[in-house]
Amino acid sequence: RHQHFGMIENAFIRICDSETGKELCRYNLSENYDAMTAMIFGEIYRYNGTWKFNAIGQPTNDNDISSLARRYQ
Repeated sequence: RHQHFGMIENAFIRICDSETGKELCRYNLSENYDAMTAMIFGEIYRYNGTWKFNAIGQPTNDNDISSLARRYQ
C-alpha cells in the first residue's frame, strides 16, 4: 500500500481493563519512523500469575504479518 509509520501522526497503543475501561498503560509512537512499515510495540506475558506488558518500540520493514510473525518462531 506504500504506507509507512512516518505518515501517521499521534499514533499510540494502549491497554485497558476490560471490566472498568480504565487505561492501564499507553505507548506513544513519538519517534520519526519514515520508511518503517511495521512496529513491535510490546509483549504481553504472565509472571507469577499476573499479566505484564513490556514496551519494546522496535520498528521493522516487514511487509506483511507473516514476515513479522517469523521473528517469533
